Amino acid sequence: MKDTQTIPYATPATRPNYGKAFLRLFLTTVASGVIFAVVGGVSGCVIGTHAGDYYSTVFGNDGIDAPKVGSVLGTVQGGALGVVVGLVLSVVLTWREIRLAQASAPRGN
Repeated sequence: MKDTQTIPYATPATRPNYGKAFLRLFLTTVASGVIFAVVGGVSGCVIGTHAGDYYSTVFGNDGIDAPKVGSVLGTVQGGALGVVVGLVLSVVLTWREIRLAQASAPRGN
């Protein structure tokens, strides 16, 4: 029986670390969602403050608090978009990492 150090796929250095990879992908998705939610909330508040009639026209209600409605809508929509962007970014980064690993792997005959 061969020593495990001579088998390339059995050495600890070549084993993928799925824990770190999952954590990185999770944090990328969450960070993207939070950043987009904040930007969306601020944008919605600005729209509600400077163009308050926009939300009144859209919802057909003259008694709404436009900055509050804009903030809530912007946060929800921005957060959802951020999660989608984070997931797409995670897939692209994972695909790139796999391609780079395959390109640097030794080719067998």
